[in-house]
Amino acid sequence: MNVLVEGDETPLINAAAEGSLAVVQMLAGAGADVNLSAWGGDSAAPELRTPLTMAQRYGHADVVAYLVAQGAKE
Repeated sequence: MNVLVEGDETPLINAAAEGSLAVVQMLAGAGADVNLSAWGGDSAAPELRTPLTMAQRYGHADVVAYLVAQGAKE
């Protein structure tokens, strides 16, 4: 659940980026770390990603609110 996939992020980061509130809730409820970060982007411009930053980036306000309520921090 909290395993980083090389060249990708965690399932929770991906679900947050997609705006899938039901999947975010399921993963967090099963113990996914809402503050686990992963490096993403390309090698020329890597960026540190979290579930919260990705939900914010794509404008998923419901996912942002849920993650914050679960203790997610910037």
